[in-house]
Amino acid sequence: MYKRILMCLLLIGACLFMLTACGEKTPTQEPPAQDLPTQQPSTQEPVAEEPTEQKPVRIALFHTVLGNTYTKAVSDGVEEAAKRMGATVDVFGADPAYDAVSQSRQIQDAIVANKYDVFIIYACDGNAVVPDVEDAIAAGIKVVAIDVVIGPDARTYEPYDGIVSYIGRTGIDHGKYLGEMIVRACDTVETKPCKVGYLNGAQSLTIDQDRVEAITKVLADHSDIEIVSNQEAFYLQDKGYEVAQNMLQAHPDINVFATSGDQMMLGAEQAVKDAGLTGKILLLGNGTSQQGYDAIKEGRFWAAYADIPYTMGQIAGEIAIKAVLGEEVPRSVKNDDQRPPLPADGPIITKENVDQFLPQW
Repeated sequence: MYKRILMCLLLIGACLFMLTACGEKTPTQEPPAQDLPTQQPSTQEPVAEEPTEQKPVRIALFHTVLGNTYTKAVSDGVEEAAKRMGATVDVFGADPAYDAVSQSRQIQDAIVANKYDVFIIYACDGNAVVPDVEDAIAAGIKVVAIDVVIGPDARTYEPYDGIVSYIGRTGIDHGKYLGEMIVRACDTVETKPCKVGYLNGAQSLTIDQDRVEAITKVLADHSDIEIVSNQEAFYLQDKGYEVAQNMLQAHPDINVFATSGDQMMLGAEQAVKDAGLTGKILLLGNGTSQQGYDAIKEGRFWAAYADIPYTMGQIAGEIAIKAVLGEEVPRSVKNDDQRPPLPADGPIITKENVDQFLPQW
């Protein structure tokens, strides 16, 4: 009897032990998941943002003169870029022509008007215009310089402080090409020294001073070439005729006429014709205007340096607009490197490459 009671007690204890163990949590059990707050879907329609309309960039283009085929081509180039890129252009010309004071007044009036985002300036005087440029920049207007370097150093492509970009050439670089053209023409002349008459634009202009300096430096390495006369003809055909006549009277054995402008060479051409020397004097133009281009095609001019005012205007317009929009733009662009529209061998146009180029003014 005692053994039965002991066995029963042992069985009851074992059962109690098993029930307690079954209620314990094992180390591998995951903690109970917590109920997360449910996010109710929004019943409101998403609000569409109004597209922000980009206002057109407003350009003011300042010229040395209006009514000139060269500056007209520059304006056409800027306006083409503006139309393509959604900008507007107002064009101003110094009056009187080439007058730095008049141009300064126009720039100051445009600053006060507060209606332009960027100025493109073809300066009458690259140094005199500096205060106006500084005023424009201080007013938050961006400035692009074309064809005439702005600042005290006319021989650098690095833009003056605050100016976005310079597009054009320097008088020194231009003069080097004119000197090279004279050398190439004189190489074809049998009699030595080769005698050259140079029809200058206006020696008071920095760019003409630099051209003459560069030409002189190029010719210094050619003892068989001599500039026998250097006279101003002020970019006028009639004056070119008069100056060439004077040169021929003093130096009837001139071999080559060179110049800084096609207009003056057209006058010199008539003087050569009147003197009965057609075909005996080589004529070198500058600019390759439509008239100069035709003269090369017809064999009347031996060569000419090519200006590209339309392309220069296009590039200036694009840079001006991009600068206002905050896009990265080049600090300078050299006209002489634009090939095309220039022939692959550069800006000197002769009968050999004339068919690779089209005049722009």
